[in-house]
This record gives sequence, C-alpha cells and structure tokens, in this order.
Amino acid sequence: MRIEIKEKSFFNSIFTDYFKISKDTTIQGITTDSRLVQENDLFIALNGKFVNGNAFNQEVLSKKNTLIVSEEAFEDGRIYNVESIDNFLKDLCKYWINKTKAFKIAVTGSNGKTTTKELIHHLLLKNNFTAEKTEGNYNTSIGVPLSLFSFSLESDYYIFEFGANQKGDIEKLTKMITPDFGLVTSIAEAHMEGFLDIENIKNEKKKIIEFSKKGSFGPDKSIESVLLKVKKILKDSLYSSNHHLIYNMALVVSILNEVLIIDEKKLLNGLKDFSLPPGRGNIFELIFNGKKIYVIDDSYNANPTSVRAAIENLHLLKIKKINKKIFIFGDMKELGKNKKDFHSSIGKLIDNKINCFFSIGNLAKETFDSAIMVPNKYHFDNQLDLYLELTKIIESNDVLLFKGSRSMNLNRIIEKLISESK
Repeated sequence: MRIEIKEKSFFNSIFTDYFKISKDTTIQGITTDSRLVQENDLFIALNGKFVNGNAFNQEVLSKKNTLIVSEEAFEDGRIYNVESIDNFLKDLCKYWINKTKAFKIAVTGSNGKTTTKELIHHLLLKNNFTAEKTEGNYNTSIGVPLSLFSFSLESDYYIFEFGANQKGDIEKLTKMITPDFGLVTSIAEAHMEGFLDIENIKNEKKKIIEFSKKGSFGPDKSIESVLLKVKKILKDSLYSSNHHLIYNMALVVSILNEVLIIDEKKLLNGLKDFSLPPGRGNIFELIFNGKKIYVIDDSYNANPTSVRAAIENLHLLKIKKINKKIFIFGDMKELGKNKKDFHSSIGKLIDNKINCFFSIGNLAKETFDSAIMVPNKYHFDNQLDLYLELTKIIESNDVLLFKGSRSMNLNRIIEKLISESK
C-alpha cells in the first residue's frame, strides 16, 4: 500500500519532532511496498512472516530524498531506527488525533464492515459534509494509521474500518484512534484459527464499544420503522432481497440521524445512488456470447454466515424469467478445527435452492460431496477448467453467484467473463 500525504507540512513537523531532527524533511508519501516507492517517500520496512522489507533498503534509497523507518539498526543517516513500528505509528497517530477536530467513526464486524464504512462516507458527502475514509481493506494496525496520514485535518468526519484476526486487534486500533462513535455490524464465525470460538470474537469486537465515546452493538429493534422505509426505496432494485444490506442501510440511517442529527429523509434519499464496493455482493448484467446473464460478485471474502446470507439472497432474488441459478464457490479460509464441518453444512444448505454448483479448492470439495440434491454439480482443481465448463452451460437469464475467501481469487473468473462479454 502507498498513501499520498495531504497535510505534508504537519506530517513532516511531527516526524522531525519525533526523531528530534534538526533539519527539515520533505516526506510526501508513505508506503510499505518498496515497489511503490516514489521520490520523497517514507518507506516503512516491515519484517513480515515471508518478506523482510529491509532487504530492499538500498533500492529505496536509490530514489531521491527517500527515508526509511526500520526496527533494525543501520549506519545510514536516512534510515531511522525504532524499537517498534506499531508504537511509532501509534505515537504519530496521537499527534494527528490531537490536531484534528474531525468526528471519528469506527466500524468493525465479521460481515458488512466495508460496505457500512462506504455507506456512511457516501451519506455524509451527500449531505454536504467533508469526510475521509480508510481505503480498501486498510483496516490493520499498519493500514489504519497510514490511512489517517492521508486525511485532511480540516475534514468534518473520519470513517475507519477496523479488522481483527486475533485477540487484542480491536482494542489496539480503538485506543490508537479513540473514536467518537464505534459500530459493530455483526458477529459470525470468521478468523476462527485466531479466535478459536465465536465468544472470543464477540468479546473482541465489543472492545470498540468499550474504548469509544459512544457505540452501537449488533441488531437493534428500534430501527424497525427505518427498515420499512429502506425496503420501500429498494423494492424495485436488484437488491430488494438482500436482507443484510437492507438492515445495514437502516442501521446507518438510524445512527446518522440519531447521533449526528442529520435529517432522516435526506439520508434515505442518499441511499438511491449508493453503489456496493466491488466483491461485496454487487449485481450487474453481462452479454456473454449473445446471452444476457446476471453476475453477483460476492467474491471478496467468505465465512459460513456470509455464505449463508449470499445463498439466501440468490434464492430470493427477484429477477423476471430467471433461468438457472449457478453458485461458484471457493474455500472459506481460517475456520480452525471445524473447517470441514463448516463446508459440509453449506452443501446441505444449497440443496433445492440452486440449479448448478461449481466448487474449487480442497475444502470446497466437502461442500460438493454434501450437496447431494443439487441437479448439476462440478468440482475443479484449477480456475481454467472451471471457467471452460462454466461457459459451456451458460444460457440466457442465468444468475451466477461467486463466493469464496479472497485467497481463492474468484474475482479473476469474473474479470475473464467481463473481458469476453460485450
């Protein structure tokens, strides 16, 4: 990742203050990827599980006015040594947080956090506020502070997404940012290898409420009236059967109305042109080999709860003259010791709800084996074979749902479909 610093003067002042440097620095961007380094960039040399960023220090220093922060000591005036990069970034965050007057909103949850973050940002902009947000999935102890340094100090709102794959992640991020409002979208079986059981996930997510000034956790019955209004707005759209999206929309409208005192009618009106982030359940049409088909791109990530929701959405989808419902499914990762059982349960769930099932991956084979009532099913070890078989059976008005963990790269199959469509 690489970010461009908006408040260059302020960042350079806190950087020189932190390291007690007498001369001015000219840092314009920050990156953790040596391949993205530009002139006047600060390179954060992370020593990761597979790659040590310090191996690329000389390559970085070959570019004009570049600087490096590293946990390893080097005899080079352009490399600054810190005991902990996490603590270095946390300390710089404190400078930033103390300087800005922006209202800080933080979102976490097992499902829906990226869409919720994007929706909050969209509605704030629609209501003529200035707002900044963490980009993509920059939701870690590295990604969150780097995103912060790309924000304007003068903006009205900062919206953060907090991710967690082990105990302590949410508490660390919340203490770093000190949100004015923390929101938990959902609790589900995700990152089970790090959390072991769902109670640990719940306890970790609740830290965002504990260390924020105010917060909201989980389902809220008080938004029933808003839910009805959101359903009315989406009743003629392709998303009218997406109950999880409708709930998240109602929750966001309710919170922004109650906490930030933004007019409910204006918030509801702002939903009409909201677009889902790529890979989070967005639906679009393609003309493939002269045939109109529908693609549901839910390929960004997967856990048992989000997969069940995606299948239910496909089952209830309101499109006239649907031909076949086709589910393309890849492994769900990081599910711990019960990973096979989780995959088998999905196979039983799709019985009688879809017409064709395509699976890829060792764990998805468990789903394939347990889906005994699906009329047509296929399992593959590689994407090319899957794609070739899929394109053979595609007919007009078919609906294709793609769902799997990010590492399964199902988005590549979608991209190939798009590239070969009109």
